[in-house]
Amino acid sequence: MRTRHDGDDSDGTANKAETVDATERARRGFWHALTVGDVLRTLRTSLEHGLGREEAAKQLADIGPNTLPEARRPSLALIFIRQFKSPLIYLLFAAAGIAFVLSVPSDAAVILGVVLLNAVVGTMQEGRAERSLTALRRLSALKVRIVRGGREDEVAARELVPGDIVLIAPGDAVGADARLVEAASLEVAEAALTG
Repeated sequence: MRTRHDGDDSDGTANKAETVDATERARRGFWHALTVGDVLRTLRTSLEHGLGREEAAKQLADIGPNTLPEARRPSLALIFIRQFKSPLIYLLFAAAGIAFVLSVPSDAAVILGVVLLNAVVGTMQEGRAERSLTALRRLSALKVRIVRGGREDEVAARELVPGDIVLIAPGDAVGADARLVEAASLEVAEAALTG
């Protein structure tokens, strides 16, 4: 990108070209290659005021929440069927089959009853665990500090939109992809990403 010097292209064509270039880079996802000023202009925001509350609400309605897509929860029927996908269960089915072939249907019925009871109990436990995990996710929703409408505020990370000015303090988790504007002695714990 070319920088414009005082007295350069007095008709403003260089400034228009720079804006088009910055917009094209932003469209392609090259936010890191833009200057802070270009990022702010492209997203129609400012460091001091952030986005207006109405603009943020409009963007949230247009692009949706800042969340990763969640996998569909399996149905109870699928959870029940998955209870039978185990080598031990296959061994018990084989034992029930052998008991039936050896004319001991009562043993076969007991084995099959235990396998069925195990599947029902396993389905109930897995269903409860899934509901508990969903409730825990709601309770532990990440909060972030932002500048919006000229005021510092705290919102759920899922409500972040492009153009929000996110304030990060030591120990904070970063709630979205972000372009750093200013940092002092920044250190990042990448253990969650790299293992």
